[in-house]
Amino acid sequence: MTEISGLAGTGNRIFAITDEVGIIYELDINSGNIIKKFFLGKWTAEEDFEGLTIFDDVFVAVTSSGDLYFFKEGSNDQSVDYDIINTGLKSKNNVEGLCYDKKTNSLLLACKEFAGKDYDGYRAVYSFSLESMELDNDPRFLISLKMLKKNFDVKDFYPSGIVKHSTGNSFFILYSKGGPGIIEISEEGEIIGATQLNSKNHRQPEAITFIKDDILVIADEGAGKSAAITKYYPENN
Repeated sequence: MTEISGLAGTGNRIFAITDEVGIIYELDINSGNIIKKFFLGKWTAEEDFEGLTIFDDVFVAVTSSGDLYFFKEGSNDQSVDYDIINTGLKSKNNVEGLCYDKKTNSLLLACKEFAGKDYDGYRAVYSFSLESMELDNDPRFLISLKMLKKNFDVKDFYPSGIVKHSTGNSFFILYSKGGPGIIEISEEGEIIGATQLNSKNHRQPEAITFIKDDILVIADEGAGKSAAITKYYPENN
């Protein structure tokens, strides 16, 4: 795999999706080896896939234009059926991150660029309700670029992934351009902190998730070579 555009962890298992083609890979979290792969549709879907998440036994992938693909896990080399829901977001929003929020039973979609009308100077995270199966027209989070620069020295913030803490209540948003780094925000949308990542280790981080024991996993684009996966362990480990 030269590019991993989305990661989803569940227990001690981790899945990845490629950009442009709907192929889901299960990876060995220790070696990085491919355990299995399965395909979205008999004629594999070709879209700009940018995020992946799992809730209960349902997988969801998102495209940059905000289309959600719902499907179940397949066996090795199996083609699985899927349902598509258009959220109403557009390519100009450039959705780059997707995660599940159990507390609100919703999917969160992080936009890399256009936040919406009247939201200049912000980046937006929208919420898609799994009860009504509709997008909330108002962003769940509005992140001020001015505040990020002033208080956390984050000069360029273009989200590339989002995940909710596996046991806590905050969200981690990954960014690549001008970074790389991660910001942490509360459930109320308050910016808690920001951490820069070592650019030598993170050429172009594109995906983020948690697996068991609060291990944070980040995937970097391979730029023609193999994609890189980095694991961060909790300090108390």
